[in-house]
Amino acid sequence: LSCSRARGDFEKCCCSFCWSLKMTRGNQRDIDRARAQARAQKNGAGKNEDGLTPTQRKERDAAALAEKIKKKEAAKAAGGS
Repeated sequence: LSCSRARGDFEKCCCSFCWSLKMTRGNQRDIDRARAQARAQKNGAGKNEDGLTPTQRKERDAAALAEKIKKKEAAKAAGGS
């Protein structure tokens, strides 16, 4: 293709096909982006409330996993399933 469709850049192209795609899509993408951002702010998505650094969080999770495995092995040794 000689137009920007080959690169997936419909916004910069001026051929009739890309123009129709731009016009039919309208501002729905912008509206959806704004709604998603509002939901993320409302729900507090992406915020870590534990105050730990990624390294500290990784160590905490590893310790919790080791404890879980230890309990499972103890239950298995005791005859439980």
